[in-house]
Amino acid sequence: MTNRMSLSQIAIECGLSSTYFARAFKVSTGLSPYRWLAQHRIEKASQTLTSTLLPLSEIAAQCGFADQAHFARVFRNTKGVPPSIWRRDMGSTQPADGTIAIGTSVEAAPLGALRKSA
Repeated sequence: MTNRMSLSQIAIECGLSSTYFARAFKVSTGLSPYRWLAQHRIEKASQTLTSTLLPLSEIAAQCGFADQAHFARVFRNTKGVPPSIWRRDMGSTQPADGTIAIGTSVEAAPLGALRKSA
């Protein structure tokens, strides 16, 4: 999501005027291009929040937000809670490097369960 294009650039690529593109996009998706992009970014951020322990600033950058404050504001307006509360309530336990977080339980099969029956 780091390739930033303006609405007019996208419209030109499609061979349309900005106004016509925006109208056609909304008819097709039900959302304005800005709302669609914001929703897409928030969904990606939601998944990242619950699957990693990356810092919020890094998630904001990865998802295309200008900064962490903008990310937090848009996230709260969309989801109804700040990103940190979302992460806490949704239970992210996976650190960014893939290791198991301290305090996370890992269940193992009973010792004899892995032996082949004779």
